[in-house]
Amino acid sequence: MATVPPVTRPVSVYLLAGIRLFNGAAGLLKPELLIRRFDPDREPPSLAAVYTFRLFGGTASS
Repeated sequence: MATVPPVTRPVSVYLLAGIRLFNGAAGLLKPELLIRRFDPDREPPSLAAVYTFRLFGGTASS
């Protein structure tokens, strides 16, 4: 029976996964941090933007 060699993934795959996990957690827990990147002059942040980041978990910023 033939054995399949283990697949090695490049470091960039793990780096991208880490970035997406961070953005998703930040979008869910603290969306104001991500909103300031898009609209730094607006205080307080738009409630629609807060809702969107919580709904999609920050994937809109990725």
